[in-house]
Amino acid sequence: MERLYLILDSQGAALAQAVLESPPGSEVVQMRLLQETDEDFTKIGDVQLIALDNNATSKRGVVAMQRGERLVIRPGAVLGAQARENLRIQTDFESVMYPVTGYWKGQRPIRGHDLSCGGLAFHSEKSLKVQEVVQVVLPVTDSPLLLRAKILRDLPTEDPVPLYASRFVDGLRYTDEVTMEVVQAVLCGKVNKNLVATLNRAGGQAVVLCGLDGGMLKAVRRQENGVDYGLVGDITEVNPKVIRDAIADGFIPVISTVAQGVDAETSYNVNADTAAARIAVAVGAEKLILLTDIRGLLRNKEDENTLISQVRLPEVPELVGEGIISGGMIPKVECCVDAVGNGVRRTHILDGRIPHSILIEVLSHAGIGTMIW
Repeated sequence: MERLYLILDSQGAALAQAVLESPPGSEVVQMRLLQETDEDFTKIGDVQLIALDNNATSKRGVVAMQRGERLVIRPGAVLGAQARENLRIQTDFESVMYPVTGYWKGQRPIRGHDLSCGGLAFHSEKSLKVQEVVQVVLPVTDSPLLLRAKILRDLPTEDPVPLYASRFVDGLRYTDEVTMEVVQAVLCGKVNKNLVATLNRAGGQAVVLCGLDGGMLKAVRRQENGVDYGLVGDITEVNPKVIRDAIADGFIPVISTVAQGVDAETSYNVNADTAAARIAVAVGAEKLILLTDIRGLLRNKEDENTLISQVRLPEVPELVGEGIISGGMIPKVECCVDAVGNGVRRTHILDGRIPHSILIEVLSHAGIGTMIW
């Protein structure tokens, strides 16, 4: 059974979610990323692989190779059972706390600093004592959580507002859900804001959107062949109204692919390529362009000179049978086939690392990547 992991850097910052594809105990660890990312993991060095399954092992490792969404990692030391409990995700939210054992009344404001499955570090102008118990409101899920936390100690900080470390007294009821929603917020927020800033600096008017806005994306939990992928979903419905409104107002929408769950009160990560294809169909787009880190579809994966510049839909099954379309390219091509089959006229797979690759593909006769139509 495949296992879901959270990949952190050596400092504990969340990088991505991934599924373990190699058998347990293998000399090398092979993982498949569940989110599209431009991150070059081979330059990160040491990583931590935090198992989100109680029966799986967390460990350290070094990324030896990356091919698209797949990583090959040389495993290192095994991390103890406390790895998940001590997992800390940077947060920045305003909230409140209430007294449980302290001799004060009413609510007091707090500012979240980081969250783990075991506790919360937060800033508070209210002076708190070690072992004091407070109730804190965590606004990191669709329905804010009210949890009891015991103050452990003061933490050093350059912030003028004191920083406190606390441990949840009763534990989190849905630790993976809470932690992963924070991870989603961090990853989606960081990526979206960077893209929006880049577009705005180039003279565009970009706006951050999320698949939850206006019920844009709806999904159900993914389960295939008995494998539970955790908080990963398959899209069931797309409502393009928010996107159309943004475009009509002159904005470039930058969308994080988090979807509203229709089978549970939660949110799901959904594949970015799949979301792009479904959105393209919903808005009646003429083209769908997928950017990746290879030239396009290659007859020989080791030789960029074997680029296939055009593929017609009837040719796809044969290319799959020959192994030319394989691995991480299969879901991308499937997205293109789905889009063309539902009204999008042309789809393109391009190397986003090449300057002006979109303009070259669209405006030149020969193009620079692979067009599927």
